[in-house]
Amino acid sequence: MRKAEKLFAEKKWAEAAAAFRALLAQAPSNPAAKTWRERVAAADQAQEQARAAKTRKAVSQDPLDGM
Repeated sequence: MRKAEKLFAEKKWAEAAAAFRALLAQAPSNPAAKTWRERVAAADQAQEQARAAKTRKAVSQDPLDGM
């Protein structure tokens, strides 16, 4: 659990989501499972937002823009 939380705090979204999913697979009835599911959802959302921001940045830096 500490590894998953550490990855989440470090904003390593894909790794954090995978770690929380592994915890859920191992202990789905753990009292912390609700929090783990929330962390998976948050990490997935943050990863998607980061991906979208990266895409927007790449498009805005396109040297062919305005031609």
